[in-house]
Amino acid sequence: MKTQRGCAFDVVSDGQAFNSAMVNAPFIDGNQAIAVRYAGGCKGLTPEIIAGMPAYFTDAHKGVGKIVAFSGGTINTEDTVVDGKTVRSTKGFAITYVPSLLKAAYGCYAISTTPRTDQMSLDAEFGGVILTDYQDRVDFRQDRAVIVQVDPADIAESDWSKDVVPYLNLMQSWQKQGVKVAVVAFNGGAVTKDEIYLALERGIPVIAVRGSGRETDVFIDAFEKGTATVKDAASGDDVPVDASLVSIASIEDAETFRAALIARGIIEDACGCVE
Repeated sequence: MKTQRGCAFDVVSDGQAFNSAMVNAPFIDGNQAIAVRYAGGCKGLTPEIIAGMPAYFTDAHKGVGKIVAFSGGTINTEDTVVDGKTVRSTKGFAITYVPSLLKAAYGCYAISTTPRTDQMSLDAEFGGVILTDYQDRVDFRQDRAVIVQVDPADIAESDWSKDVVPYLNLMQSWQKQGVKVAVVAFNGGAVTKDEIYLALERGIPVIAVRGSGRETDVFIDAFEKGTATVKDAASGDDVPVDASLVSIASIEDAETFRAALIARGIIEDACGCVE
């Protein structure tokens, strides 16, 4: 009997191409030519915001098709004993959980890139890939996960940004092939700041969620004041961010996020139209 496989898993080093299935993700398995990266973090969020995140993202994406939902792909887990058996489940909620949430709710195609920052290991009891001593794990609920490493010989390189340029270059190549792309920014620190500005430099739209905190809110403030700049590809000069590439949603209202997704052609509105 053929072995039933779960999430496909690849490792690529700096300069290597992604697996062809990853490169062709928007064009295979009946997927739509739409790809959204959900970027950010979870520090400083209140328990109330964290508890409301699953409903927030589910409500905002009502009507979504089989898009490519893309993130950093990490989860945290906890073990509980039920009827004498240990059951492992996800702990809390973070932006990296969104692709698997949308896969379960709407059949989206969930993928990720994750930087290698420590010795990876396999869980001794349950299997699955543990990324760090803090029990960060690859989200096994996805369809495909990729670990990105700069140097295979260096397993302790604590750089959580090493997958940013490769994944943004991949999204840029998709965009050139007619794929609708966007980066959703939610909370996050220095890496998320890089993701926002490097996406905009490549002409990739950004949907920033106001009230999610940290670098996403810092970007929104700078954008609204007109002080957010990117490097011009031709001259190398700092130029204002292209306002047409930026949408702002509110953490308080999923409908504002939904409106941004509709405006970007990611989902259809109630009448079945895509703007």
